[in-house]
Amino acid sequence: MQILQSDILRGRESLPVGASPEALIIFLHGLGSNGEDLISLASPFSHFIGGNIAYLSPHALESFDMAPFSGAYQWFSLRGYDSDTRNFDKFRDEWSLAIRATQDRLHSFIAEQQERFNLSASRTVLIGFSQGGMVSLYSSILGQFAAVISYSGALLGEEDFSGAESENLPPYLLLHGEDDDVVPCQATERAYEFLLSIGATASMRTYAELGHSINEQGIIDGASFIKKHVALV
Repeated sequence: MQILQSDILRGRESLPVGASPEALIIFLHGLGSNGEDLISLASPFSHFIGGNIAYLSPHALESFDMAPFSGAYQWFSLRGYDSDTRNFDKFRDEWSLAIRATQDRLHSFIAEQQERFNLSASRTVLIGFSQGGMVSLYSSILGQFAAVISYSGALLGEEDFSGAESENLPPYLLLHGEDDDVVPCQATERAYEFLLSIGATASMRTYAELGHSINEQGIIDGASFIKKHVALV
């Protein structure tokens, strides 16, 4: 694991040794975490996928506003959200505005890294967990990708997808624990149904007795999805 080389976002990266990357996988972490969290997935993904892949895990755009000096980050603020009362839908409009504001810097970062490794959108995969899953799904409107995977996420700003051409949208894989007590599993079910309704290619799997987390089967499912949509040597 190395320090992420970027002029736009800090974080961590894991690069192939002695070979140029043939694909780029970008992890977007959840609220109150940082790039060091999801870069730990590079090893198991690499085991199941193989190939020479650059794994990048940037810190999110802002310091975590509920613990600003903790080394934790957020893509946007979730102040006011109470997972105990499961009031997720109450904040959809507010969060949709916030998620739009993440896009310029995030897509600048993605373009920077594609140029760095000389890799096209067809060899770039976004993987997000929780809030990072929300950002990953939304980001597919403004940029083309080989695939997008959301773990324990949700789709915000659905109205912005109304003008999207389905053939320009990537294939989606939505994964969620059925016992998630932070982001309700129903959020992924809603996202899946919406994506199908606009003609996108989407798959969904939920996991019994899994909370707000990623299990080994989820990694295996994600790796299989990537191998299906990204041709690797």
